[in-house]
Amino acid sequence: MILIQEAQLADLLKITPRYVRDIFSEFKTPAGYKLIKCIQKYIVDSRDDLGTYVNLKTLADILGVTERTVRNLTEKKILIKGENDKYELKENIKNYLRANDETIKMTRAKRKLAELRYEVYQDKYHSDDQVEYILSDMLIKFKKKLLSSVRKIDNEIENYPEKNRIEIIERYILEALEELSDYEPPSNQENLKKELE
Repeated sequence: MILIQEAQLADLLKITPRYVRDIFSEFKTPAGYKLIKCIQKYIVDSRDDLGTYVNLKTLADILGVTERTVRNLTEKKILIKGENDKYELKENIKNYLRANDETIKMTRAKRKLAELRYEVYQDKYHSDDQVEYILSDMLIKFKKKLLSSVRKIDNEIENYPEKNRIEIIERYILEALEELSDYEPPSNQENLKKELE
């Protein structure tokens, strides 16, 4: 006869030591548990495990929800009512957790979408079309500034010696570049105001 300690048997069968004490008490000896008898009983019990059935109120208490919620989840086919208006505990807990997990994922996704939309309206992000428009607008204004500077420069440098001409050209180019650096893109906040109205 092969004997095994409680902790080892629990580890072998992947159950708790308390469960070992509860179901194998008849095979316990002062030196340990009879290994072969315990494994045979465990196999027979696991094959006979038809599940634990509970009523609606008990299932609601276990899940921490109201009875009405259990009825709603039953109507949505998330929870499955068996014969005699009883619920198989193990499968229904799995179904509830799976459905609850999907609900949590959906809620997270909605929250992230709302946060992203808020950041877009706060001008932290821009769509591709907006970026293209902003860059085009900025470069067109810069080009206009440089082209208008050419005429101004030409008129101003006629009467100056060559050394002073370069300083005048530098001044106009720096002025155009400063205007470019101060460029303010259009805001998404106008879209938000329209959407809120």
